Amino acid sequence: MQQVTALGHAYGIMFQSRLFPVTFLAAIEVVAAIAALRGVKPAHAQSRSTDREEALTSYYWAQPLTGWPLDKLQARIPSLNGLAADTDQSSLAHILSRLAENIQAFRVNFANTTSLETVEQERLKPNGSRRGRVVREQFRYLILTNPGNEVALKEYRTDLLGREETPKNPKPGFVKTAGFASMPMELSSDRQRQYDFKYLGSQTVDGRPTKVIAFAGHPIEAAISGEFMLSGKAIPLILQGIVWIDATTNQVALMQTELLAPLSFAGLSRLDTSAVYGEVHFRQSAAVLWLPQVVDVTADFFGETFHNRHSYSDYQLFSVGTDQKKPAATKPPM
Repeated sequence: MQQVTALGHAYGIMFQSRLFPVTFLAAIEVVAAIAALRGVKPAHAQSRSTDREEALTSYYWAQPLTGWPLDKLQARIPSLNGLAADTDQSSLAHILSRLAENIQAFRVNFANTTSLETVEQERLKPNGSRRGRVVREQFRYLILTNPGNEVALKEYRTDLLGREETPKNPKPGFVKTAGFASMPMELSSDRQRQYDFKYLGSQTVDGRPTKVIAFAGHPIEAAISGEFMLSGKAIPLILQGIVWIDATTNQVALMQTELLAPLSFAGLSRLDTSAVYGEVHFRQSAAVLWLPQVVDVTADFFGETFHNRHSYSDYQLFSVGTDQKKPAATKPPM
């Protein structure tokens, strides 16, 4: 990958993640994040081994939030304010089982969709205030089934005329993020064994009763959720976070993730994602899917803080060909 000089550093990194493929070619070029998921082989195998070991060592010495006391969790994660704490873990297995059933049903019943996506990108100062301007863009955001890969969906953008987004006309100094429809799949039955879970209690979120669970990946190879590429080196991501599960439907209503430990050796001290999900009904079908509504991503990379907000509206079913087997409709207006 070509090095990029920006913000006083020479760097270019690409996230290749099962959860949220993210492209960081900071400040000179920004390239669309088009699902580059599991199985990608880095250019330099030897450096991969060293960086992989260093990352896993960082994760090994982490203090997972599943072991934190409630006051520390609420101080770190303001979204937990209003939680009715419950230390009884007897319901945890049942909640996780119902959640896994819904994720499997989502995989089986998923219909290709498109939505209007509004992306607001900004850089922040250390005190949290904005550095410079906000870049606002709109796209048609496509979420497609991914045959042969049950862990993630294909997600990519087109402009409003239907042309796939390309690196042309990049916005200097910003990052591009994507891949949020796949996030809850990390808590599927086949992935749950790679995490520790802790039931925290109940909480009302936007008028909706939820059950709240903390999770943290094990500091082992099997728990890796994806990789990011740094100058040709592949560095693994292991995550922890909080999930708010709708008490009525057992669907993910809100999911927040962060790194299990900072990766200071790679310049990545923070990668936080907060995704709000909601029911989507389609005029063309009786299908009901829980899909992203608003997503915030914050990353601290070599002392620079980037924040993106993604808002989704106008969800429609989308046909990609005459052999499409899922419920289909005409292509959306572009």
